[in-house]
Amino acid sequence: MAKPISYGVLVVNEREELLLAHVTGQRQWDIPKGAAEPGETPVQAALREALEETGLALDRARLRELGHFAYTPGKDLHLFAARMTSDEVDLARCRCSSLFCDRFGRTRPEVDAFRWASAAELPALCTPRMAAVLEKALPMACAVG
Repeated sequence: MAKPISYGVLVVNEREELLLAHVTGQRQWDIPKGAAEPGETPVQAALREALEETGLALDRARLRELGHFAYTPGKDLHLFAARMTSDEVDLARCRCSSLFCDRFGRTRPEVDAFRWASAAELPALCTPRMAAVLEKALPMACAVG
């Protein structure tokens, strides 16, 4: 049986920094990503996840496919990249509309903060497995014009 796949977008700015989202209630930062809904294509899933987790309505024409990446024993990633300037992405206006119920019964957003991060910062901010994927994918995302 094939592993589940999460679809995500690497949003990269003019300084080759990556947009990261802080996982609510956790230490780590992540990229906007998630599973496809029934009938969604990979690009539709990636665009929806970016919108739900950051509030960014990305233009499909700006996306470039980076491909499939091994992630965890139970999940792989299919990633896309979008180049946007820091002026186009106002971190103060990013909002997560995707909610979950925490262990105390509170409804909370999946993501609670946003930041730009350089490649050198990723190992300290992300899980080791995510940092390993980003080490491979980020140079490809930075090459997107």
